[in-house]
Amino acid sequence: MCSTDNQGGAPNYYPNSFSAPETQPQAIEHSLAVTNDVARYCSNEDDFCQVTSFYVSVLNADERRRLCENVAGSLKDAQHFIQRRMVDLLTKVHVEFGAQVSSFLEKHNAANPQKAMIKTYSRHTSDCAATSEKSNL
Repeated sequence: MCSTDNQGGAPNYYPNSFSAPETQPQAIEHSLAVTNDVARYCSNEDDFCQVTSFYVSVLNADERRRLCENVAGSLKDAQHFIQRRMVDLLTKVHVEFGAQVSSFLEKHNAANPQKAMIKTYSRHTSDCAATSEKSNL
């Protein structure tokens, strides 16, 4: 049971778009010497080819339309900058995918104004004094 305001609805993960919990230097991953050095490896693989293939080759036109409506329905209450960020990612999958989701979101956003600001926390404190008005989830 939570006995506080549960961060007022602010995100409890990092990184996020609302500057809540900060990076903890003591928790950053590091190399460990074994036979050779071990560290995280970032590849330059295409992150979109599988979903592009699914969108183009597996789904028919009606299924693509329903997918776009469902994605837009999930994004409609997100902040506009988050909606744009997601539409940019969907456009990398397929131009039509991004355009259709954007179209559904534009219709929703024209009829519904943005929500009011809520409190977010920049660091954990026992008295919750570090609140600020930064986001409107």
